[in-house]
Amino acid sequence: MKKIIFILVIIILLIGCTNEQKISPSEDNNVIISPSELFVGDTKKLEPHMDLTTGSVKVNYSGEKEFIRIKYEIWENGESTKENIILSSMIKNGFNGEISFSIKKLINDELEPMELFKLKSVVSKDNGYSASTTYIDEIPLEYSYGPTQLEEEIKANEDEEIIIWGVIASKNGNSAYYNDINRTLVSADLALVLMMEFKDDIENE
Repeated sequence: MKKIIFILVIIILLIGCTNEQKISPSEDNNVIISPSELFVGDTKKLEPHMDLTTGSVKVNYSGEKEFIRIKYEIWENGESTKENIILSSMIKNGFNGEISFSIKKLINDELEPMELFKLKSVVSKDNGYSASTTYIDEIPLEYSYGPTQLEEEIKANEDEEIIIWGVIASKNGNSAYYNDINRTLVSADLALVLMMEFKDDIENE
């Protein structure tokens, strides 16, 4: 009888431990971001012909905040030197959609020795989309550049600023790419960093 009671106690303790392990900070992470592509299948062949550098992510948000906001920062050697809000989109009852970007180089003689880049940002959902166009002139003419993207799904909290895409630029043409998008951006000579955040209200910001 004592042996049976002892076994039951051990089972109860094990069940209790198992339940405790399931409770973790990750339960507060109500944002899931997955890698995606703007051009897929046969359309992928069109991307280089359009002189576009593109990126896209899928976003699933289950919180109650009413706005999704996109901003960019310019990083020099891992330090932020400029930031700018480029798009705010109203959402209700969460969000399940995609955020996509494209950058196209525009030559402007008046800005020498700088090049001008046209950044298109789009927040897409089943019932429509919001889009904005921003012009970036912080990448010098002699720099080479390329995109860095999410490699795998990430989970985050609605109160975080979340890096979802970036473009890195190098003075000598050598750029280091890592599986971690943050590490890639920090190690670059210059980086255009796209971030997403959720807000209750966008007035007076």
